[in-house]
Amino acid sequence: MAVVYQIIDRLKLVYARLIGTVDAEALARHFKELNQDERYVSPMKKLVDCRLCDDYQVSTAEEQKLASLKEVFADKFINERCAIVAPSNLLYGSNRAFQEQSFDSAIETMVFKNINDAIAWLQIDINGIDLD
Repeated sequence: MAVVYQIIDRLKLVYARLIGTVDAEALARHFKELNQDERYVSPMKKLVDCRLCDDYQVSTAEEQKLASLKEVFADKFINERCAIVAPSNLLYGSNRAFQEQSFDSAIETMVFKNINDAIAWLQIDINGIDLD
């Protein structure tokens, strides 16, 4: 299981976790599933948690394709914020590259080393919500 997510209605938040080995196909599948999810009511904030990702197998070329794929769904994801939590240097660097490629995207994307900074940037109150 590479990408799992839950929608937290009261926060208008998608909390996605990358678990184990993650490749470009798993991320593309996640974007498509989210686009088709009836519970997804735009605009929503996104918190992408990479703390449990052991093996990130996405090349720079694949990151460019993923950034382009997000543009296909731009009408649904417009004016949204996405915070990516990437604690390891490798994940942080890869996701910063993705952030740069998403610069003109409908989704404002930022990468953080810790979840508290990501939550603060999203301006959400997670009291009573278990993100572990």
